[in-house]
Amino acid sequence: MQRTGDASWKLRPALFFTLAVLFEVWFFRAAGALAHGNSFSIVVVLATGGPLAVLALLLFPEPALFAAPLFILVPVQALYLHAFQWVFLAALLAYGVRYLAEHPFDAHLRGIDLIFLLYLGWGLFSVSQAENLRVALFGIETPILFFLAFWVGSRIMGPARLSTLTRIYAWVVIGIGLEMLGVAMANHIPLRLIATEMGKFTDLGWGRSNYVAAVAALATAAVLPSAFQKGNPHRKLALAALVSAVFVTVASASRGGIVALLFSVILGLTLGRLNVVVTFLLLGGGVFLLFVSPFGQEHFLGPKGLPSIGARLLFFREAIRIALSHPWAGVGPDQIPFHTYFYMDANPHNIFLKQAADLGLVGLGLYLLLLGTVGRHLVRLYHAGHTDPDARFQFSILFLVFFTALVNASYEPTLEAPQYGFLYWLIVGTLIPARRGDEAT
Repeated sequence: MQRTGDASWKLRPALFFTLAVLFEVWFFRAAGALAHGNSFSIVVVLATGGPLAVLALLLFPEPALFAAPLFILVPVQALYLHAFQWVFLAALLAYGVRYLAEHPFDAHLRGIDLIFLLYLGWGLFSVSQAENLRVALFGIETPILFFLAFWVGSRIMGPARLSTLTRIYAWVVIGIGLEMLGVAMANHIPLRLIATEMGKFTDLGWGRSNYVAAVAALATAAVLPSAFQKGNPHRKLALAALVSAVFVTVASASRGGIVALLFSVILGLTLGRLNVVVTFLLLGGGVFLLFVSPFGQEHFLGPKGLPSIGARLLFFREAIRIALSHPWAGVGPDQIPFHTYFYMDANPHNIFLKQAADLGLVGLGLYLLLLGTVGRHLVRLYHAGHTDPDARFQFSILFLVFFTALVNASYEPTLEAPQYGFLYWLIVGTLIPARRGDEAT
């Protein structure tokens, strides 16, 4: 009996392995059929791949959370959620299941958590003002994702894992550059013509032109301190990300991306020294390059740039009109197109005007308070950085990310969009960690 039991026990791993291999073969065959248009194969794909994916998430929830930003590069969307959202939410659920099995739920909320929740609560209330309920519900879904990203950054990642997260961000930028290069090769564009022709082929499936360049600029801002810090073990990777970001902004012909990337690089070069004179000289040189030089005249104040600037001014004026006509509760998330005769989408190319129009003055006030709390933490890191090199490094990252995001979101629809906002709030949360016993901030 004992021998039979031992043989049965030894046989189980072999049977399990064989079953797993058969599931994998079945999964890949069904995936191939799905790629050729067999829609029923999606059932087989879910049935065979689903259990293995769940098992992997339960075994490795933290690596899956870290890998979620990389899935921004995957141009797949299902049930109105992008691939990175599915991975992030599934990994967060798996992490929650494992954590709650061993620990009590940490209900401690800081000031910034409460402000974020009040902001989301007001957004849910403003849904009642919507002309189109379906659009409004999808509109409030994105800020909820941002809160979850902030929560993961502050409670799961934290400064101890900052180095890993910045490496992930560097690979995101490099991946965007490789995707852009792949598009150029697929359209048979010679490398010498990328700067003039590539702007016509900027659809990467998950974003186009200015938005793709903006995402690259934001992720690069998070890795710039590593690129400019001598002796940093990840300096080469950060420099590769910077080169990739320059390529992306040039290839996509993104004026907004160039502005955000240029100013963040200038600040990154001078931030460690805090040389005010040099900083203003470099910023002045950047302004000259963008608006006075022949390059600037052609791309910003010439036939290419002026219509774009004029359109933004019209969007700003229309958003102000909508906000003033619905001053308190706003018109509801993503409802701007239902209140204007302009050819205008839900994003007026300015994050603050969008908040005012969508959520009214109360929503705008809560959003400004939320950003102000991040700014307050910046000040704390700055003062701590006088004696703590780690705090100084964290200050550099948070300052560049904060500055780049607000500059870019002042003239482009970035901070309110899924990929950009997810990357922003994830690293902001990582640099504003939560600890038991923290005082409200």
